[in-house]
Amino acid sequence: MFSITSKLLITIVSLGLTNIILSTKLEFRSGNCNFKHDVFSNFTIKFANSNANIDMIIVSILPYGLKVHLSFGMRMSKEKAYQIVFQHNIKNFCSLIKGTQKSLYSRWFADMLKHGNFATSCPIQRGYYYLHNWGLDTSLVPSFLYMGDYQLGLRLYYGKYKKNDYAPILECIMQTLLV
Repeated sequence: MFSITSKLLITIVSLGLTNIILSTKLEFRSGNCNFKHDVFSNFTIKFANSNANIDMIIVSILPYGLKVHLSFGMRMSKEKAYQIVFQHNIKNFCSLIKGTQKSLYSRWFADMLKHGNFATSCPIQRGYYYLHNWGLDTSLVPSFLYMGDYQLGLRLYYGKYKKNDYAPILECIMQTLLV
């Protein structure tokens, strides 16, 4: 007699849906960031052993009103382009870093704080900030993201996203593999 777990696994395999099995690891592969030099004197992102390492020096105070745009693109095998599967604007970055916002992003940020010294209040002060040897805990990966090749976009900005007053201060693109 099969258990419910065995029946589910047999159904997944027989339907060819093996890519929906939960991933075991998120591997950071490569990435690149562009930043405003009057805000950051340095913003370096490197990847080693599938983990992310970021070093930055903020040279001007970041006032209230900072926003974040996140995008998740997936590339099908043998395709060159990534197709956006999810994107979201975080309109109150300060509430996210203070921990007053309860969301997936606040859990990601809390996980990042275990490996870095990011600011946890606004305005964000000048100084050296880092994230060393961070790999996203796969229990924090949304269930709608299947195993595969992803491109993550991160933009820090003021104003309204992609409108006349849009003022980006940081734009990063990272390639990852969810296995």
